[in-house]
Amino acid sequence: MIQEVTVKTGFKKLSDSEALAIAGAVLKGVYADKAISAAPPFDQTTLQTAVDDLTGAIAVQAQAGGGTAVTAVKNKKRNALDGLLRKLAHYVQANCNEVQAAAVGANNTVGLFQTAGVFTKSRSMAIAGLTPGTIYAIQVRALGGSTGSGDWSDSVTHMCM
Repeated sequence: MIQEVTVKTGFKKLSDSEALAIAGAVLKGVYADKAISAAPPFDQTTLQTAVDDLTGAIAVQAQAGGGTAVTAVKNKKRNALDGLLRKLAHYVQANCNEVQAAAVGANNTVGLFQTAGVFTKSRSMAIAGLTPGTIYAIQVRALGGSTGSGDWSDSVTHMCM
């Protein structure tokens, strides 16, 4: 069975607090990974400014008790952050090319990770050898740069169909 792995880009569906949490994790992860040889599409300061702008707009909206004008400003700041996160998701997908998977057992116990392949730049990565109906923890990392490879990403879990 082949499982496709793709990055998530549906940031508009998230609440403001969820989007800010993801942006915080991205700030800690994407820009810290020096093993990715291709430069991100924009610098860390640009993303941090978008986070700060949205945080400030949310505070102004709360202080004003809502209202059309402050909500419009907040929504504009949120759209800007969503756009940056989408660009970074595509950047990571294009530059992250090693995958490992582990079956998840009883009590959410993650088994031993097995390499699932090295991939070239693509929109998705097909992982062969997975068992349908089994939940897997999946991690990715980039190869290249001065250290040879980056750190493994946080695990995401998916059921193989």
